[in-house]
Amino acid sequence: MLPAEEIDAGDGISLTPLRAEDADDCFLACQDETVNRWIPLPSPYTRAIARSWCEGGAEAYRLSGSGVQFAIRLYGSFVGCMSLKNPNWREGIVEVSYWLAENERGKGIAGRAVAALSNYAFSVGFDRVELRVAQGNSASARVAQKAGFREEGLLRSAGVLRSGRTDMRLFSLLMTDVFK
Repeated sequence: MLPAEEIDAGDGISLTPLRAEDADDCFLACQDETVNRWIPLPSPYTRAIARSWCEGGAEAYRLSGSGVQFAIRLYGSFVGCMSLKNPNWREGIVEVSYWLAENERGKGIAGRAVAALSNYAFSVGFDRVELRVAQGNSASARVAQKAGFREEGLLRSAGVLRSGRTDMRLFSLLMTDVFK
């Protein structure tokens, strides 16, 4: 099971476990068309769903061993979510995913958060962090590249969006890329 602790990404950006008081901000951010286009959230995404996730669902997810969910914060304010998911401890591989509230995109927050969470993954025993980007999501591909990830190829029909199955671009970051 992955630990959930606060991670400092610098420049006022931090990653913290989700809290009950994040539910309203999470709900509002998940009404955004772009978040819904690229993240297969429940539809409709209701306040009750956000409240359930923030008040205990994310912790249950962590305790199940499925991964760990974090709030992305800018100077303490909620601006998005990210996770380490699908941990494969035997092979030392984990996947990072994220989304940001609409008014926080394009400021470098996602790249810093992805880099910090990747370093955290290395510190708890992973050797490889993967980031999958739906075909057509050029903003997320730029985030992966800015965080130091390398594109490896296309995974055909490897993701599911609200619009249906989609190809996923696979990016990776190795511990040896960061700590040479």
